[in-house]
Amino acid sequence: MGKKLPFTQQNRAAVEKIEELFKRVRADEKHRKGHGNESYALSLLRELQNEERVNFVIDTYITVKHSGLDEQGIDIVVISDRGNLFLQIKSSQFGIQMFKKKRPNCGIPYILVTRDSSKERIKRDIKNALLHQYKNLPAGTSP
Repeated sequence: MGKKLPFTQQNRAAVEKIEELFKRVRADEKHRKGHGNESYALSLLRELQNEERVNFVIDTYITVKHSGLDEQGIDIVVISDRGNLFLQIKSSQFGIQMFKKKRPNCGIPYILVTRDSSKERIKRDIKNALLHQYKNLPAGTSP
């Protein structure tokens, strides 16, 4: 075996740079996974619209990353005939726990979307979350 080299400041800086790159890669992977699940949830929401199972929905969109709405924990905005409704899409139970911890009592419903989630379960959860919010909006208001 060769002689062990001392851990110099230069070595430490290189290790820190590599660790930072790994963090960025993991964050990018999480973002892609999250955005993919948001897009999938939005497509299922639009299916619900087409099936007329949420006939109060006028339009829908995914929030822009780092926008004010995104910073409030809102992933999807649903424009209804009474006002805006919101959804948070989570990819894991851990993500839900962190969301609840970071934003207790925020009132934004979350939908769990994983590889194991059935399409019908996700659609049911989306519909129930929207109906619950919609029933709590005053009738006669508009977006």
